[in-house]
Amino acid sequence: MRGVKPGVKCALWWIQWFIGAAGLLFFVGFRWGLPPYPSPPPGVRLEPLLQPITKDGVSTNNAAFHYLRAFEWLGQYQQTKESESQMNAVMDGDPSGGTEALEQSIAECQLALELIREGVEQSHCQMPLEPLREVDNPWWKHARKGARLLCCEARLAARAGDWEKAIRDCTVVVKLGQHCTRGSPVIGHLVGIALQSMGATTLRALVLEHNVPADLLRHAAKQWDGLRSGAQPVAETLRYELIGSKQSIVQSFLSESGARVVVSSNASHRLFDAAFGQMIAEVEKPYRECDASTIMNKWDVSSNTVWRLAFRQPITRILIGMLLPALESLNAKEAICQAELDATITICAIQALIEDRGIVPDKLDTLVRGYLQTIPADPFNGEPFRYRRDGQEWVIWSVGSDFRDDNAAWHEFKYRASYGRPRDGDIYFRSTEPQDDRTYSRTRKPCP
Repeated sequence: MRGVKPGVKCALWWIQWFIGAAGLLFFVGFRWGLPPYPSPPPGVRLEPLLQPITKDGVSTNNAAFHYLRAFEWLGQYQQTKESESQMNAVMDGDPSGGTEALEQSIAECQLALELIREGVEQSHCQMPLEPLREVDNPWWKHARKGARLLCCEARLAARAGDWEKAIRDCTVVVKLGQHCTRGSPVIGHLVGIALQSMGATTLRALVLEHNVPADLLRHAAKQWDGLRSGAQPVAETLRYELIGSKQSIVQSFLSESGARVVVSSNASHRLFDAAFGQMIAEVEKPYRECDASTIMNKWDVSSNTVWRLAFRQPITRILIGMLLPALESLNAKEAICQAELDATITICAIQALIEDRGIVPDKLDTLVRGYLQTIPADPFNGEPFRYRRDGQEWVIWSVGSDFRDDNAAWHEFKYRASYGRPRDGDIYFRSTEPQDDRTYSRTRKPCP
């Protein structure tokens, strides 16, 4: 550089210094997450009450021991197409077709179904927490098959007049769903919610379509009242999801060229703690006070410029951004599930009163005397369920996630194609629900 002019030499020196400083700053920022990290709210518990377990750690006094054996058996069972077709028809409440192939499947799967029944009788249940990348044949893929077989068995028992068996099988499905949430991450909790909804829907159909004896209905209402708090709280599920997310991010990712890109686990864990801590603090509030969408907006990676994202653990933030919508959906689905269980209890009480007195109640308060201890509260706004009688028909409803009472004019997520409304509505349960479901399943089109 002897012949270079002093001004050019100075400029080159500054350029070299800037490139070196920028490179160092980028390395430090990428590794330690500059600018400063957000933190979880003070006092928020991030560790679950029970440490997660793997499949190898499931003991014989754990209900999961029975479930995993049942699910493994069901995963190997090959159901015929004729049996699957009959199962779908029975689940839809269609009594017109044959059921021979389905009954054969239920008989062949009795070993697995008995294992599930043994599991729900256990007082302790903790499902294993397995990293998704290591799961080739996860238990939750086969839990639904077992629940569907039990629901079909319940419907067939009801057709034969065996009400005790029908109600018992529906109860087993709900308990199984609640047990599936315990110790599980978000995916296990969502599976548990789906199973609880399946059992509740089946029981409502049996109660509304058959003349079930009043004493059995009262017993079912009382028994299901004790199931209300059987599922794992959503906040606890997020704590297990946090552990699973940390296990996933700490692994080394392989690039296409085969070079190993090691993620800074310490920095990533701090980010996960902050994001999940904020979400846990929200979901521990009553649903009407929860503001999960604000938390999502805070962690939306699209709102960060490229240079800023590079200093704030981009891979971790992208994973958090992918998880948060599922976490918000889980909170809403849990509230819907609670509304379903409470409505099912109330419907059992209504039908028991009808069987006893031959009249449809004008208001739910009538049920408190001898049928219900209290009128269930709407999980969305904390107020009592709405109720309306229309002659011999009636409807119970929750205001739903928009907190607005639409007088059960349209449903928040069912029968959408019938009126074409894109969103909102109430969550209602009519005395004609089984027929409504059957009619809609035959005629529905993709929702707009």
